[in-house]
Amino acid sequence: MRWCTGVRPNDYTFSAVLPACGEGMIVVHGERMHCLIRNHGFETDLFVGTDRVLDDMPERNLVSWNSVIVGFLQNKLCDMAIGIFKEVMGEASISPNQVSFSSVLSACATVGTLECGRQVHGVAIKHGLVTLAYVRNSLMDMYSKCGGCDTV
Repeated sequence: MRWCTGVRPNDYTFSAVLPACGEGMIVVHGERMHCLIRNHGFETDLFVGTDRVLDDMPERNLVSWNSVIVGFLQNKLCDMAIGIFKEVMGEASISPNQVSFSSVLSACATVGTLECGRQVHGVAIKHGLVTLAYVRNSLMDMYSKCGGCDTV
């Protein structure tokens, strides 16, 4: 495929298009995307691969979501960890636990997003998890790294 504009697809491009191929149920589109992913060397990319793994799961549970969040966090892909946490919050059948909150708070601390950390703090309060030591320690870490210690 020629790229006349000089713009090339990246991991975000592929991870956004893959779910659309699955939803459209048109096999040829998915096959073409798979070829493009291989040709551009994104077959082993963490973000693209995670999307594929989650899409292939017949049922996603909290353990699978937490594994993805922690994986992104460990690979310094904090924005993606935060994004996956937001997806978890959109799943009506799944309630995040202390691992979910602690991990996303660590992601917020790493990228220094105080506002996002405050929002996660509020959700943790609603879920009744702020009394757990794991979550409390993550809150203190996030606030101290984001410059919001006066709000703890």
